Amino acid sequence: MSGISLNFTSLFGQNNVAAQMLSDMPLTTYESLAIQPLAQELDTIQLQIQSLQQQNSAWQTLQSDAQAVLGDLQNLANGNTLNAMTATSSDPGVMNATAGSDAPPGTYLMTVVQLAQAEIVGAGSTTITNPDASLNLTQATLTIGWGTSQFSIAVTPSTTLNQIVTAINQSGGPFVAQAVQVGSDYALEVFGTQTATSLTFGGSSTAWQALGILNSSGQPNVVQAATSAEIQFQGNTVTSSTDTFSSVLPNVNLQVQALGSVTITVGPDYGADAQAVQKFAQDWNQWVQDTYKLAFGTQPFTATAGSSVTVSLNSNQVIQSPVPMMEVNQVAAQLATFIDHASGYSLGDLGVQFQNGSFTLSVNTATLESQLSSNLNGVQQFFVTLASTVGQSLQDFAGSVNSTISQVLGQDNQQISQDQQQVATLQTEEQQTMQSAQNQYLAFLQALNQMMAQQNVFQALSSTLSSGG
Repeated sequence: MSGISLNFTSLFGQNNVAAQMLSDMPLTTYESLAIQPLAQELDTIQLQIQSLQQQNSAWQTLQSDAQAVLGDLQNLANGNTLNAMTATSSDPGVMNATAGSDAPPGTYLMTVVQLAQAEIVGAGSTTITNPDASLNLTQATLTIGWGTSQFSIAVTPSTTLNQIVTAINQSGGPFVAQAVQVGSDYALEVFGTQTATSLTFGGSSTAWQALGILNSSGQPNVVQAATSAEIQFQGNTVTSSTDTFSSVLPNVNLQVQALGSVTITVGPDYGADAQAVQKFAQDWNQWVQDTYKLAFGTQPFTATAGSSVTVSLNSNQVIQSPVPMMEVNQVAAQLATFIDHASGYSLGDLGVQFQNGSFTLSVNTATLESQLSSNLNGVQQFFVTLASTVGQSLQDFAGSVNSTISQVLGQDNQQISQDQQQVATLQTEEQQTMQSAQNQYLAFLQALNQMMAQQNVFQALSSTLSSGG
């Protein structure tokens, strides 16, 4: 009955007490009053769930930030990042090179003898004057082989040259075909799309000869032979099916471009090493900024001597706990004061310094690269000890198991689950209360109907007696 609108005056007449009562208390109002306490409780719990979910998201952000910082330190410590190598070519037009970690440093002379190329076959002598005319070939299944794979093309007397071109291109093989004009005639030409492997033609040598693929001796009309790439290095010839070589030098990829001789120089890439340290600083800054944003009560500000400071409340704060800022303070203090006694380095010696008035780090790239190039082992040793010093603190705070954040997330998720169960219970109770209110309202209407029926009988009887009936 919810949502039904009744005109009680029409039902019960003007100046009727029942009609006025029901107009003042329609069913929707009656239902709303009945479930009001439940609705208020539902709103409160749902707001609590929303708040917990926002807190969870904020804690997860800080967990991800701190884990990124820990991961950066661990990579710097275990040699995954401070071992970058670079390879340069004396003539990139002949050969390009890239080096991975553990590539052997040195200078290497190489000569490109041959480039890899795919085979081109066809365009031999034919009598085809119209590529769209029937070729009158004997019905057959032609095959093109590439390695151990075979691709079939069916021909009949009515098949045209252009239809054969289409069939070859739709066969799915590593080749493409086209009809080419040779003098006043047309012929078939097939281009391999893979290098170093020759194409074979079977099924009907007569048909292939008529198409210009085979000559009168049954041999392919090779326009360009399939070849491997070849490099001469230290008196040996190295081949590759493509123009890329990965086995000439360990962890060095070579890409040949043209014939000729080049010198490949492999050495440390201090710029890439510096980027790894910069990533640590960037991830640290992100953690600091997110902690201020999500867990600090006021907006960050920089105080200047002799000037007044206006402190603004932080409307983005979601986490009320002081733990995140305490953790940042603790790790920042460790970073700022840490000195590796084995190498004698501090972060400042490497060009990594805290900016004035904040916990964020800045990196002087020139200083950092200078230290890397002069004492790479010392820098690596510094990060080994630094990771050991602050790593456990970060793990205790942001680890995925038994950490401060994992425990908070576990407690919040448990509370969210309990609240969601309570919401489901209240929603069921709300529906039951709504149904009960509807039943009570209907019973009230039925009672009023009975009263009105009795009133009508009484009025009719009174009218009859008054008229002397």
